[in-house]
Amino acid sequence: MSNYYNNLDINEKSDDLSREKEEKKARKILKSIEDLKKRSNLNDDQKRKIDTEYLWRKFLDPSYTTHEEKKQLEKERERETVVKKKKRDKKRVESERLNKIREEEQRKKDAKLQKEQDEREADIRVEERYKQWTKEKEEKSEKERTKRAEEAEKERTKRAEEAEKERTKREEEEINNHEDMTVITRLRVEFNLLLSKGSSKKHCKHKLLLKYHPDKNRENDKWATMMTINIMKLF
Repeated sequence: MSNYYNNLDINEKSDDLSREKEEKKARKILKSIEDLKKRSNLNDDQKRKIDTEYLWRKFLDPSYTTHEEKKQLEKERERETVVKKKKRDKKRVESERLNKIREEEQRKKDAKLQKEQDEREADIRVEERYKQWTKEKEEKSEKERTKRAEEAEKERTKRAEEAEKERTKREEEEINNHEDMTVITRLRVEFNLLLSKGSSKKHCKHKLLLKYHPDKNRENDKWATMMTINIMKLF
């Protein structure tokens, strides 16, 4: 086992020495190429040697690039930058387009909601106006019904009063026309007549006493006194 690892160590050292030797050779060749580049008249071999500069520099520095390669890299970077910019622009345009679509959809949605709300409010106003109109109409109709009822009641009362007056007049005329009617019968008829008009017995008696009071019948005070006595006895 020890021999195996020893061999590895020897090989690694050998590789390091070989690499170092090659690098020394490369630097030497590059120096000679720099000298050749300063000359004006070069033969073909010298030109071919100058053409190997890139290989030797690449050997010493794997990241080495020529001026043309740098330009190419710059072009690649510019192209990538342009491509990325186009992608960004495309993405931005697409985003703006989608935003406009969403905004338009939202605007339509808001407009629809506003329209529905306006229609609901309009319906409410119409309904309120209809309720108010119905209420006013009912109140007007009720006032007219009340007025007609009051007028009818007044008319009925007036007719009843006229009829009552007419009936009373006829009864009084009838009483006065019956000369053969006795005093007692006459007083009873008048008393019942007053009762039929809604007066109390006390009130009817009071009215008869006033009617036949001697002070109101001074021309026939004896007859009035007799009537008063009969009223007091009968009622």
